[in-house]
Amino acid sequence: KTSKDDKTSKDDETSKEDKTSEDETSDARETPSADAPSTPKVNAGLAAALAAGEAMYGEHSGFRGLTPGQIAASEASTLGDILSTPTTDARAAELGIDDVSPETEWLLFNDFCINPVDFAEVVTMYGACKVPVLCAYAAVDKPPPPPLPPSPITATLYRSLTLNPNLPKYGEANAPGTCPFAPFTFESPEETPGPGTVLGIDAEFVSLAPAVKEPNPEGGPDIVVQAARLGLARVSVVRGGSPRSEKDDGSLLTSSAPLTNTNLVPVIDDYIRAVEPVHDYLTRFSGLVPGDLDPALSKHHIVELKHAYLKLRYLVDAGCVFVGHGLKQDFKMINVTVPPAQIVDTVELFHFKRQRKLSLRFLASYLLKEDIQQETHDSIEDARTAVRLYRKYLEMRAAGNFEGQLLEIYRFGKQHGFTGEKRPDNVDAANDKPANNNNNNNNNNNGA
Repeated sequence: KTSKDDKTSKDDETSKEDKTSEDETSDARETPSADAPSTPKVNAGLAAALAAGEAMYGEHSGFRGLTPGQIAASEASTLGDILSTPTTDARAAELGIDDVSPETEWLLFNDFCINPVDFAEVVTMYGACKVPVLCAYAAVDKPPPPPLPPSPITATLYRSLTLNPNLPKYGEANAPGTCPFAPFTFESPEETPGPGTVLGIDAEFVSLAPAVKEPNPEGGPDIVVQAARLGLARVSVVRGGSPRSEKDDGSLLTSSAPLTNTNLVPVIDDYIRAVEPVHDYLTRFSGLVPGDLDPALSKHHIVELKHAYLKLRYLVDAGCVFVGHGLKQDFKMINVTVPPAQIVDTVELFHFKRQRKLSLRFLASYLLKEDIQQETHDSIEDARTAVRLYRKYLEMRAAGNFEGQLLEIYRFGKQHGFTGEKRPDNVDAANDKPANNNNNNNNNNNGA
């Protein structure tokens, strides 16, 4: 029995020693030696992205900067260590880069690649591969930045784009052989756009790509995953008057001097040349039909998109005030930034808090007693109507009790609908007609 116990204890000690030696061997395999080179762990997706970046920004690509592979050379290294390795220094010397320090003021953002680059790379356009864009940022807790330099879009450039000697004389759109707009001549103060010049504006759009939809799992209408892609197709600008009165902070006064240029002659009526197929002309809302944007078929004034942008940008920089209905969405679609002090949106002028916003057609019917947008939209008509509504707003403000009149407008719309098909004058006439008929019937009965 004793010999058996001794044998058992010896076996236990032997098994413990073997287990301990195995654990030490396993730890030795898992812990690399200090002299062994470390290999960074890169997953397959990152490796593929780096490979694509090396192919795009490699030595034969013409790129003057550090490649993604050099940026990701070591996961444990900092950006400063990466930029000062012998490999990157040699690469920089080969590319002719004098300074690759992280102190450079320029960074390249391209998907996964965020790269410091030198000034020479910034100003190299590579033909038409780059489009210069100026962005200005200002911290809210710091003084405002210095004013931007004068606009490169000068009056001379604007006149060269608008005063075409081959254009026929101004006439209404339906008059044959005439032009539907008359550009600024710059021959008098009234014909020179400047600070305070009031302009009515409206734009029309076409659908370049349909909306992307997915079936609704609950059985309702399809879910719109991506909205339809719209493109600018027509922009119209009409004279509205000048100048307007402002407060010290640039906001609109409740009363203003009478506006001039009461004829609302259009300044711009540009149809934008289509550079890609149009999916839907949205004729019901835009008034455009196939062929309107084709220079070979259209009877309208066709311009390139960049020329339309240049004209609008000049008018914005000149300080003109734009009056329109729903301008926030229009300028967003046009992709033009306009200072809020230069925007008068009739949607907001005639909007009562926590109530629906009123359509241009309804406001024109109620306040101006005009029927617009009967069959389709016309941007010149809509721009003129917006200016007339702005003048009506100034009159109502000057007369006082604007809020009371606005409440009456909402009351009428709730009672008779906000479609613009009815207005106080024709509703009253319709109500009086049955009463008159009853009186006539009573008179006839009395006579009998």
